[in-house]
Amino acid sequence: MKQILLLEDLPEIRAWLKALALQVFPDAQISEASRIHDALELVNAVRFDVAMLDLGLPDGSGVEVVQALREKQPEAQSVVVTIHEDDDHLFPALQAGALATCSRSSRASSSPNSCSASARVSPRCRPRSPAA
Repeated sequence: MKQILLLEDLPEIRAWLKALALQVFPDAQISEASRIHDALELVNAVRFDVAMLDLGLPDGSGVEVVQALREKQPEAQSVVVTIHEDDDHLFPALQAGALATCSRSSRASSSPNSCSASARVSPRCRPRSPAA
């Protein structure tokens, strides 16, 4: 069974993300958070396979949760879901370890395939490990 983290402050968008996640993983266990603090507590308590994260939250940026997942659960796949489509918002998330981005403008289609995969870009954006 897949463990999925949803971080989104708007209940309507969170419900849409949950519906999308359940289309792909019908038996998934979904943990929901609306604030970064709550999401970070979940990251410390639950081993996630996938995280769907908003960037713009009332208490900060979802990039902080992407970074925590990368450090504590490197096998977890982070997908950023945001209204922002510009490099100033997306690049820090990819650099922090996000695998892909999904625009909320994709919402009308209600299809998991509507998200734009950035996986081919993100490995080049990740900070390099220091040489041993």
